[in-house]
Amino acid sequence: MDDTKVNEIKPEETKAHVVAEEGNKIPKKKLGEKMKGLMDALVQNVFMKYTVTVISVVLATILAAVLIDTGEMSEKAEDILENMEMFLWIFATGSLAAEEYLNKKTVPRIIALAASAVYAGFFVFLLECTDTTILGMDAELFIGFAGVYYVVAISSLLIMSVHHMYRASGLSLSEYCISAVANMAQTSIVYSLFAGGIAIVVAIFNVLIFDTDSFLLRLELFLAGGIFLPAQLLAISKVSDQVGKFMRGVVRNVLLPLLLAAFVIIYLYIFRILFSWELPSNEVFMILSVVFALGLPIWTMAGHNKEKLLGKINAWLPVAFIPFILLQCICIGIRFYHYGYTPQRYYACALIVFEIIYVCLYLIKKGRYLQWIFPAACVVLFVTIACPFLNAEYIGVMAHRSVVEDALDKGLENLTAEEENKLEDSYFIILRECGAEGEKYLQTELGEDAETLYDWYFSYDSVTEAESLHGELLYFSGSQSMYELDVREYSRIIRVSCEEIYTEDGAEYNGVLSFTSWEEDEHSWNLDLETWLDNGIDYFVNSTPNNFADYLGENNIVEVNEQYDLWVSSVYMRCYEDGYIEYIDIDGYLLEKE
Repeated sequence: MDDTKVNEIKPEETKAHVVAEEGNKIPKKKLGEKMKGLMDALVQNVFMKYTVTVISVVLATILAAVLIDTGEMSEKAEDILENMEMFLWIFATGSLAAEEYLNKKTVPRIIALAASAVYAGFFVFLLECTDTTILGMDAELFIGFAGVYYVVAISSLLIMSVHHMYRASGLSLSEYCISAVANMAQTSIVYSLFAGGIAIVVAIFNVLIFDTDSFLLRLELFLAGGIFLPAQLLAISKVSDQVGKFMRGVVRNVLLPLLLAAFVIIYLYIFRILFSWELPSNEVFMILSVVFALGLPIWTMAGHNKEKLLGKINAWLPVAFIPFILLQCICIGIRFYHYGYTPQRYYACALIVFEIIYVCLYLIKKGRYLQWIFPAACVVLFVTIACPFLNAEYIGVMAHRSVVEDALDKGLENLTAEEENKLEDSYFIILRECGAEGEKYLQTELGEDAETLYDWYFSYDSVTEAESLHGELLYFSGSQSMYELDVREYSRIIRVSCEEIYTEDGAEYNGVLSFTSWEEDEHSWNLDLETWLDNGIDYFVNSTPNNFADYLGENNIVEVNEQYDLWVSSVYMRCYEDGYIEYIDIDGYLLEKE
């Protein structure tokens, strides 16, 4: 697949652009020259173009620095400063988009900046609103919905601003990404050295002269807003196709081979699944998601050099990811089938949709339309989080409301243990995971039943299926040290351990436990401890307070057969009141008789 250059917007051949290109030669300069070059570039490329954005960020960081230690400041003054800081951060996202898209259009830019100020101010107003209702809706509910839309708006403004910077560069997506990452790495190194040096100087001053209290933290925070963030903005807005060999070498000779190794391992896992017919493990979806999140920028930066083998392979990596998408679908399908719907699983589905969109854009006309992945990300984000009737929280309410309503119709006091557990799970998802949509459903559609259900939920002590059959689940343990043991009647001592889980694959405890030696040969012995364990459980249940350690101290040597005794050093066990054992972990020494 060939990279395609986007020529809609051409960068100006200005001194600023020359500075950006010379930024790639930073390693050849001294630290002072590096810092001076960075500051010159910031003034010419960032402060001049993104004036309002930079001023907003600097003022916001100054306020954040002040709020680190408010001292004797009044609560009202502190609230005012916090609101001003919040306003400036939100306003900065809108001003960035306005100054990026409308840089040469004065009147539209001013209008856009004014609109950004209004939408930032409205959010601060909502946070400080003390009314019980807003526009006819419960105030907390309205703020919850508004917060969701603000998250989408802020994220979309940032994404589309970067998209416009990429288009303005005139570079291919591959060249833009690797140049932006290289610039960010270089500016981060220079800033880290500068900030670290200042921190050392201030720390020495604190020790030798007098303590400046929180001055260092405030100074570092101010430097982050005044230098680091504008420097990162410079890194992604002013890029060049003249990227150093070192950065290209890191991507193509280090990161890309590691990514290929990950692909090979995952394909081996897929073949294992196909031949063994086993279900994918719980961790597979997360692993594949991380591979995509890290792999996308790596194979994008690596480019498609058809003259080299790695370049040819890299061109097909997005296609090779398609089976991983199918495996993700299987993983999430299994979770839906066994455990039902949750908003988190909806987000997982949204990620799969985004991956499919990316692969499709990559395959259409050799990636000519790949730049549309930026607006596609905004659309997926909007549908997932904020779109009416389609967002994750609304679908969550729809998926679980039938369980709640059926339980209320039947009567909470008439539910079986299984129905109570289902109701508890569904109500928890609606109440805790469905946000404003869940709160709206409980307030507007359940009415008085919502309070009844709330009281029931927080007074309900969930009972598992096993507990309904076997009684209360008990946890007990005990351990002892071997200070003295008469071994004259034994010919050999072997350190052994046993761990058994009886909740998997329908296995049940039958009194016989498999012990394994700690030696390299790992011999194993099947030992019958049924009587010893039954007596220990009875002792624990009937003792006041419940204590298993005393039983272990009095019965630490178990005669298991004519050949062996077992000296038990530690026990951890989960079992039910009727003696049904769920988990056992025993360490000790096997004593072989002469």
